[in-house]
Order: sequence, then structure tokens, then C-alpha cells
Amino acid sequence: MMGDIFTLSLVFLIGSALLGVFLRSRTRDRCLKDFEGYQVNIQETPEKRAWGRLVVYPNGVELIYQEPQQDAQGHVETSVVYYGDQIQKARFIMRAHDELSPSKQERRAASIRRTHRPTLARRLRRSLWNTINSVRDAVMEALGLVMGKAKAAGGAGAAIAQQKKYVGGMGKDLLGQVARAYDPILERHIGRRVVVEMDGPDGREEFAGILKEYSEGYLEVLDVRYPSEEGGRVVDLILPRPAASLRHGGEFAKARSEAVEPMASDDRSSTGSGSE
Repeated sequence: MMGDIFTLSLVFLIGSALLGVFLRSRTRDRCLKDFEGYQVNIQETPEKRAWGRLVVYPNGVELIYQEPQQDAQGHVETSVVYYGDQIQKARFIMRAHDELSPSKQERRAASIRRTHRPTLARRLRRSLWNTINSVRDAVMEALGLVMGKAKAAGGAGAAIAQQKKYVGGMGKDLLGQVARAYDPILERHIGRRVVVEMDGPDGREEFAGILKEYSEGYLEVLDVRYPSEEGGRVVDLILPRPAASLRHGGEFAKARSEAVEPMASDDRSSTGSGSE
């Protein structure tokens, strides 16, 4: 009997751990995923920037250079890697409209349409994830009560309840992987013009654009007029939370989805591949 109880407890714990590992290996930030495959500029500081095609992993991102780069020590590099904590410290990830090929313009437009005119299935799925996230704490409290009852009742339940610390930790981890970040204020402003504030090298900066998406770690803002040597470029930005926060809301707006005339290659003084 005790052998069966031990086996049941062991199978439960191992199964939960494997499920958690599987979910973590497949979960990628939804804002970062929107920029995957595009040429982007990751700006760590105004003086330190990197350009390349973005590849997103569950634990970080990689920028693939258009051409191999040789650093000061003579190393030939084809990409740069940012782990999760490193990319969170970057000022922003920028996608410039005038660098998009026609196929990338259409892909961006399709993504905007899915967000602004979601199907019934997408609306129901988003509502489900938001509900899961909003009741996550209540579920964990209920799990704690169940563990207490099981311990008092004895038997197999008591054996599992003895591992309350590990069961609780795995339960929280699993719910964290399934649930998505839910913020009622940000949810209400998706598709609206907003002003996002964040700390910059010269004080507070403001970025005005259209809020497309948010996640636990980022805000995705479209159609931002970003100052440049040419007088201003229209770009899409991913800004890290909590360094960036929504400060002002506005009306619903239609994000740009029309074709943008790309710059000639010899005019791209600030959009090459590689890093500085």
C-alpha cells in the first residue's frame, strides 16, 4: 500500500515537472514574436546599437547580421545574442517602416488586422487567458486548501500533501506558463493612440503611437514618429516594462498598413547590419 502511495506521489511530481519544462520550452513573449523575422534595431544605449534579423527564443533573442562582422580583436561574428535579462535592459527594439520589404509590409498589415479585427475564436481565447490570469491567485489559494484537506484525510492524498511546497511551486509555475499578463488598463487601450513614458539618458522620454499588444515584459507601440537625421521616421517599438509605462490614452486609431517606400541602400546611414 505504501509503495503504491509513494509511486503515485512520484509520478505526480515528475509529470508536473515535465509539463512545466515543456511549456517553458515553447513559451515565447508575444510582443517579441510580432517582430520575429524582421530587420530590427536593438538600442541598449544611444551609443550602443545592434541591427539584424530578429530570432526569438523562450529565454532570449538573437540578431542575425546581414553580413558577417569583424570586431576589433579580429573575430568574425554572424549574430549577437541577448538573454532575457539582457534584452529587458535595452532601451527599445525598433522596426522602421521604410526598411520593410513588400512581403514584410503585408505580414505586418495582417498582424494588425488580426489584432484590431479579431475573429470570434481569437476573442474567446484572449478572454480565456485573461480570466485564467485574473483568478491565478485564487486558484493557488484553493490548491493550498486542498493540500491541507488531503493531509488531514490521510492515504495517498496525505503523501502528496507532504510535498506541498513542491506541488505549490509547480502549480504556480504551470499557471504562469498558461496564463498571460493581464492588465485591465492596457487591455482597454489596445488599438488606441497612447503616450508611453520612460526614463531616457536626458530625462523622461515620451513615445506617442498605437498600442498593439503588451506582455509581462514589454509594450508594443506602432506608428511612432521617431526623431532622426532625416527629420523623423515612422517606426514600431517594443519598450521594456516597467521602465516604460502608459501615461495618456486617446481615441481608437488605424495603424499604418499601407506600403512604405523603402529607402535606397545608399541612403540607409543609420540602418545597416551589425552593432556599434
